[in-house]
Amino acid sequence: MTLLEAILAEIPAYESYPSMEAMDADTLCLSQTHPARAHVRTLCKSPAGRDMLCLTLSGGTKNALVVGSLSPNEPAGALAAQFLGRYFCEHPDALDTLGTTLHLIKSADPDGTALNESWFNGPLDLFHYVRSCYCPAMDAPIPQVIQDLIEETAPNMVCMPCQPPLTLPGDWHAAARAFLSVQILAVRPLLSDRDPFTAALDARLAAPPVEKGSIAPLLDLGLLLNAVDHAIIRAIGRDAAFLLETLARTDRFLRETCESIEAAGGGMFPSIREQVAARVAEIFHALMA
Repeated sequence: MTLLEAILAEIPAYESYPSMEAMDADTLCLSQTHPARAHVRTLCKSPAGRDMLCLTLSGGTKNALVVGSLSPNEPAGALAAQFLGRYFCEHPDALDTLGTTLHLIKSADPDGTALNESWFNGPLDLFHYVRSCYCPAMDAPIPQVIQDLIEETAPNMVCMPCQPPLTLPGDWHAAARAFLSVQILAVRPLLSDRDPFTAALDARLAAPPVEKGSIAPLLDLGLLLNAVDHAIIRAIGRDAAFLLETLARTDRFLRETCESIEAAGGGMFPSIREQVAARVAEIFHALMA
């Protein structure tokens, strides 16, 4: 059995994704239970006051940096980083074999990861994912604090595993875009500029159009629903009634669209274990390159 095969065989059958708080607790636990191998430091505080932690595992003269989730709606990478951190602590000879000191950051956007947690416990179907997903602009830059860490550690390898683009079958794309445009025009004045879902939606709509079949229009509809959810809390009178009507109409459209895509054979998610295994393999191959 190869080292990669041995590592993959240890990945459990996860039933859900861990919260940002749980992932941070796991990082701190490793530094306490394996003090000779694992060291943790806080790189910065997020805008909401969350720590961005970096777990360093001593293993050799080479340096490698892994950022599990650059985009906060891709928790499989963060969970892969968590799994590898624990695996290498419990199997120190494996990391020594690679001759590498490994720097692990589970999420480049702790606040964004926390905003996604409402879908982490499933069900992992298309509607539940896009309805609850927080997905910021697709061209978001690498945070400066991670760029600073790259300059400090001069890693031989940097790996930021990404979820492959999801192309969905069917002729729903144009209808979804048209529906979204009508709803945005009607409700945008009632949405809060301070709401993260509104800000993400504005940024995504300002980006160039995506190709037919991209999941992007569904994610935009999900952002709109979350922004309206938050606006309803503050609204009164006719504004509240109008937002509730928009919420019901958009939720129904999104649900029906997702059902039609799934009926055409699209939008099926691999198991969490399969997604984590793919990211672990990607990180491993980068370490071996």
